[in-house]
Amino acid sequence: MLRTLIAAVVVILCMSGCERHAQVASNTAAPTKHDGGLPPGTKWQKGVHYDLITPIPPAPASGGKVQVVEFFWYGCPHCYSLEPHLVLWNKMNPDHVQFVRVPAAWREGSRTLARLFYTLQALGREDLHEEVFDTIHRLDNPLESLDNDAAQTLKLQSEFAHSHGIDPQAFVAAYNSSGVATAVHEAEQLALRYQVTGVPTIIVNGKYRTSLRQVGGCERDLTALLDEIVKQEHGG
Repeated sequence: MLRTLIAAVVVILCMSGCERHAQVASNTAAPTKHDGGLPPGTKWQKGVHYDLITPIPPAPASGGKVQVVEFFWYGCPHCYSLEPHLVLWNKMNPDHVQFVRVPAAWREGSRTLARLFYTLQALGREDLHEEVFDTIHRLDNPLESLDNDAAQTLKLQSEFAHSHGIDPQAFVAAYNSSGVATAVHEAEQLALRYQVTGVPTIIVNGKYRTSLRQVGGCERDLTALLDEIVKQEHGG
């Protein structure tokens, strides 16, 4: 009973957190004066369905591919619902898209899950990305302490890793490594550079910013918009 109640509170907090971020994004989504964007005639409107980042940061190094960056948070139910759509979309665009995931790291709760993301990456276990989402949203295990207890968070995450065949000592070593700490810091700085205020948010080639909220919450509309932007950036 208590575990169920706690899990319900976690889901409510996660949803309210995403809604709060979305409200901030909504307040800043005024039409931009920057020229450019998608050609006239498409149904996607600049300042409504997507924004142009101004000033445009230097183009990311992506080996000639169009870089698509998803900012997400494991605790966000909207990111969870979007995940299978993005996985399928990425599989359909392997030749000219460089897809990168960046975890949100703008508060302590999101930083602990960002640390989990980069720890699994450091251990070569990116295959557990969807398992983390499922564990949080389907199995009601938040993988972090609700009381901001760092030791309890590490215990929960280490147990998750061990249940998927990762040596606990190797996990803790990677979790506490300077490389993982640096990656979390860089994720936070990247979100600031791209003016990311909520999740899930997608950045294309460091120039276009869009989100699930901006397309009315429809995952298929978001991937359709990404198709248009990638086509534009890849040469039309």
